Amino acid sequence: MIKKGIFFVVLAIFLLLAGSIIHRAMQPKAVYWNETFGHSNKGPLEKYILFSEFKNFFPGKTTRNLYVEDLESYLWYDTGYYNSEYTDAIAYDESFVDESLEMEGTAAHKVLIQPVIDEDIQQFNVFGFNNNYELSNVNSIALLHHLYHGNHALVAAYAIGEPLNSYLGLQSNTTYIASLEDSLKAQNLTLEGEKSVQFSRLQRYSTITQYPDSAKVILKNGKDEAIGVRVKIGSGSLTFIGCPNIFSNYQLLKEDRTIASNLLSTLPNKNTYWSRSLYTNSNAYEKQRSIMDFIHNQESLTWAFYTFLFSIIGFFLFQIKREQRAIPILKRKQNITLRFAESIANLYILKENNKELFVNKFKFFLEQIRNKYNIDTNKIDAYFFENLAQKSQLKVSLIEYIFNYYTTTSEKSFVSKDEFLRLNKLLQNFKNDGI
Repeated sequence: MIKKGIFFVVLAIFLLLAGSIIHRAMQPKAVYWNETFGHSNKGPLEKYILFSEFKNFFPGKTTRNLYVEDLESYLWYDTGYYNSEYTDAIAYDESFVDESLEMEGTAAHKVLIQPVIDEDIQQFNVFGFNNNYELSNVNSIALLHHLYHGNHALVAAYAIGEPLNSYLGLQSNTTYIASLEDSLKAQNLTLEGEKSVQFSRLQRYSTITQYPDSAKVILKNGKDEAIGVRVKIGSGSLTFIGCPNIFSNYQLLKEDRTIASNLLSTLPNKNTYWSRSLYTNSNAYEKQRSIMDFIHNQESLTWAFYTFLFSIIGFFLFQIKREQRAIPILKRKQNITLRFAESIANLYILKENNKELFVNKFKFFLEQIRNKYNIDTNKIDAYFFENLAQKSQLKVSLIEYIFNYYTTTSEKSFVSKDEFLRLNKLLQNFKNDGI
């Protein structure tokens, strides 16, 4: 019976859980229009689709995160490594500086580019994306050196942080789309040499309010505001797009993806590394790649690592149960309550103390009245008899007779066996006839 009850309890719990899961699965999923610039998130304004297809824009090439050491070769010279005391220019030997290599920036910031004579310098594109694309001073200068030597960068962000924006001579201003009329014009984008594309959920964008004379505006909106510019840096360039939403999941799946595709196509087919930021406060570059990044970049190491990991898990699952001696089966203890009661009863019979049995029997009868009928037995009077007769549905005369018989007999110094049995019979009749 107990096992059957447990079965139904477990079944009820299982059905409740299953029903809850089914109900939750049938509910429409909430759509969050948040923009966190996560390349693995699948929200409408995230970049999951872009990075899932990113490698297809650069067939046969490597696409991955940009690491600090990727730009490391631009910081080591015969004269020593970069020192953070130089805030506006990289450390250099004046005998190697060519004034023609000075890159235009704002009046307050100019970067002197030193040619790096190194045949092993990596050639790769940089794709930056974030709400505010920030690089430290060290990284900004290293990136400019990298671009100067024939590489290209595409940055999709609402702003470029200091000091890189000052080095490039760029200033931008973020605008939130409010009215319908403003929305139609602001979301109508035209890429250089292409037809205009009307978007519907850009929400905000950044207009580039200041850029060098040598920079070229490549993307405008319907209000004739500059949304994207390309700044030439030596043999390379940096393209800044102030509307990163055009690379979002929603725009790539639901709207015209021509502009996003054409912008990525401006990068040459070479290794391309992406980053949300690149920042370090150290004087020299610090290694930022973790051991897991190194393992995942090698297919053989990846297989070896996960084989080892699952082997360890399997070992613990099968060996965690320690070996132990057999547990002996103990006999279930017998219930001796009835035997004890029988022994006590025999003691009373042997003593032949009928009066003590007579009194105890009636006390037990009074306790039953208190528990079953909730009647106070401390005061035995006419009201008590009427109340007990009403609740037990017995005659008042029978109840009075029982109590009178007990009172009369208990006053005797000796109670015979027949008198005790008579009381027992009266109480049994009360129990059987009453409700």
